[in-house]
Amino acid sequence: MTTGYPKPALKLISAGPLRITAGFKVPTIIPSPPTHLQWLRSKKPSGKAFSVGLAYILYIFFGSIGVHKLYMGKTLWGVIYLLLGVLGWITIFAGGITLLAEDAGSAAGLGSFGIICLIILGILLLIDLLTIPRQIRKQYEKTEIEIINKLLENN
Repeated sequence: MTTGYPKPALKLISAGPLRITAGFKVPTIIPSPPTHLQWLRSKKPSGKAFSVGLAYILYIFFGSIGVHKLYMGKTLWGVIYLLLGVLGWITIFAGGITLLAEDAGSAAGLGSFGIICLIILGILLLIDLLTIPRQIRKQYEKTEIEIINKLLENN
């Protein structure tokens, strides 16, 4: 049993971000809904964006205690910076007090340990001075990948 209606030439053709449908004679182009990846690239991850300027401000004022690393989401490195800074300054201070108490052997040991801690911290801070923008970009990409994975898991 046939009807008097002609069959359409094409039903649905997918061409990337556009859906092309062809009716009886005039093809129509309808934009398809954006994919999850297109939507994600058009948005910044809310609450997860990091500022290079703020990271440098934290670096300048609180770099020796690792606050800029904590801000960038690198908790372990933030704790390492904190330990190096605190141990370095405390042992230098304790070495100075011990030197005043006339015990040069202990003062030299404490002072040397403190100086070594602060030299290591200084090298790490110099590296950070040059690489903060790259570190923030990597953290942003990591956050973006986590969001993509969450979106893919929901589907």
